[in-house]
Amino acid sequence: LASPPVIAVVGGYWPKIVHGESYSEFVRGKGVDGFNGDRSGELIAALSRILTTLQQAGVSKTLILGPTAELLYSPLDCLLRSQQRQLGDEFCNVPAEKMREWLEPADTALQRAAASFPNTVVINASEALCDEISCKAQAGGELLYPDTHHTSRAGADRLFERTTLNQYFK
Repeated sequence: LASPPVIAVVGGYWPKIVHGESYSEFVRGKGVDGFNGDRSGELIAALSRILTTLQQAGVSKTLILGPTAELLYSPLDCLLRSQQRQLGDEFCNVPAEKMREWLEPADTALQRAAASFPNTVVINASEALCDEISCKAQAGGELLYPDTHHTSRAGADRLFERTTLNQYFK
């Protein structure tokens, strides 16, 4: 049998699992199928099962990639429109305070799930894409997202450079 991987990276659309809705629905107050609750317990239970399986398989270290910030609109469309209307590059960013409200329950659930697994680390992905004021749609002239919640190559590079993720892959 092949030896188990040394490091496993686990990621997901954590806030949507917890909230049952996308960020744009959250901001607009439109719950999916009338759901406006908190599914943190379900996320913790499911992630704990995954972490147990990885541990039993002999994985040495598990990295949980926490949620990234999200945008309200397609970044390319938004940036093109903001340039046409001379609204500035900051127009497509989202307020960091509202984003923290969106991400916090998922971040807490990930930390709670990981607490029972000493070989597991949660990486705060949003710290790479947000500052105290806003979460960025672009940086250095490059889009950080191709859509509202996946990172582009530039976004992934920024995530790697600005979080502890880089210390595990040298």
